[in-house]
Amino acid sequence: MKKKIVLLLVVLLALTAAPAGVWARVEILPDTNPEIIDALEFKDIPSLVYNRNGMFIAAENSLYVPGGGGAGAVFANMVNQLQGAMAGYVEVLPDGSVGFKQNWGSTEVYKVAYDVYVLLGVQIATVQAQAASLSASMSSVSGQLDSAALSVEKAGDTMVNAMESLYISYNSLRERRLALEAKRGLAEKGLAIARLQRELGMNLEVDVTLAEISLRELDDGLRQLRNSEATLIRQLNVNIGQDAAHAMQIGAVPVISGDSVSRLDWEADAEKYSDGSYDVRSAVLADDDHGMAYARAGYKENLRGLYLTLIDKQQALNLASSKHTAAQRQFAFAELKYQLGLLAEVAYLSEKSAFQDADAAYKTAYNDFYQAYNNYEWGTLGLVVSGGGAG
Repeated sequence: MKKKIVLLLVVLLALTAAPAGVWARVEILPDTNPEIIDALEFKDIPSLVYNRNGMFIAAENSLYVPGGGGAGAVFANMVNQLQGAMAGYVEVLPDGSVGFKQNWGSTEVYKVAYDVYVLLGVQIATVQAQAASLSASMSSVSGQLDSAALSVEKAGDTMVNAMESLYISYNSLRERRLALEAKRGLAEKGLAIARLQRELGMNLEVDVTLAEISLRELDDGLRQLRNSEATLIRQLNVNIGQDAAHAMQIGAVPVISGDSVSRLDWEADAEKYSDGSYDVRSAVLADDDHGMAYARAGYKENLRGLYLTLIDKQQALNLASSKHTAAQRQFAFAELKYQLGLLAEVAYLSEKSAFQDADAAYKTAYNDFYQAYNNYEWGTLGLVVSGGGAG
């Protein structure tokens, strides 16, 4: 993995997934304008982040241009922007405290909003921690270059990992939207039937009203999901140094072989890769034998945790796969009956919606599994991550 041991990169960690507004005002100089990326693939993320990131230029200007405000001003601005983005996801709770907004119209939208809310919180905490670390380092620069370089290296790895997590999250979000679109098709047909039955005197006006409300709720949910997809596209665009509004296509989550997990041995990996742990390397630089032993033990336990999470996600994926296979067979049978005129359209759409739900659940389970696998791989590179963010 590409490492750039340059002091000005200490502020790059803040790029983990900040809203487009944080980076939209970054000026890309003409001689650094990169080629436009129309389709983003997972494998390209590391090189794109390290070589095209607009924040790299902002950090360089802030640290070395007189009157630029320094790295501290950059960090403060990032925190303000992130807190502003989080404001749309919080409200004053009945007990007077401020917390996550509860009313989002649908479970699907609630889940997406909560994921973004948590991610913003993690970003704020990460930026504040890195700002504090930078401040402490700058107070005693002499003899601290190696330590600063290690922080830079970790910041770069953390940024790439966070971009990968956004990529995976986008794929899951897209699957939720497709499943909801299938539900909408069923609800639209249900409304048409309710209106026809009302004209024939077979139901009440309230039945039509309820069907209309259900359709509006689905439309609202779809609107919010599409907006969330667009927001992630904007974030991914600006993170690789191009116009946030560019209509970039996002590729699929990579496929890994079925025996990839079975080949893993977390205890052997902990022994093999512990020297690469950032905490261990930090203790080595500090010539702290006690801290080194503690860091090695902590790394081993953290890698064990990443492995157990991976096993849990694999089991969830296996269950989702079984359900998906069953739903696929049931839908194929329903589709045959529909083509033969033995199944009403509304029943067919109901079966299609059920299959779309199972399909989205399976693909989301795979994405969660791949995220856990990716986190374990990062662990072997010395970066302990949890839930898509760096720890």
